[in-house]
Amino acid sequence: GRKFTLYTDHKALVYIHTQRNLNAMMTKWFDTLLDYTFEIVHLPGLQNVLPDRLSRLFPTTKELGEVEVDQEIQTEATANNEKTKVMRTTHKNDLDNDYMEPPTEAERSDILLKAHLFGHFGAEAIN
Repeated sequence: GRKFTLYTDHKALVYIHTQRNLNAMMTKWFDTLLDYTFEIVHLPGLQNVLPDRLSRLFPTTKELGEVEVDQEIQTEATANNEKTKVMRTTHKNDLDNDYMEPPTEAERSDILLKAHLFGHFGAEAIN
């Protein structure tokens, strides 16, 4: 894979590559993370305008209905918006997308289930 930068408001994560004493659960997580090449940059909460996809609630498709957006109006509305400027800059090489699309309901359920199952190591791990 390609190297990426993880921006987080969780300051302790900045030091994950320098940890020496890890418990069993942290070791398992760290082994997984070592499969990726990345840099972690601390971004205080108010400056973190691109939070991860799971930390925000998105309306369901039923709630949204069929909404048509005039592309010209959307472009004008977002042209001077600081958040969208950051998004366009951050994702300029992301398959030509200049926006972040929330996951579908099925994708969210799948992501949450996998994350939930990854964190359970059985009764033996508690002892």
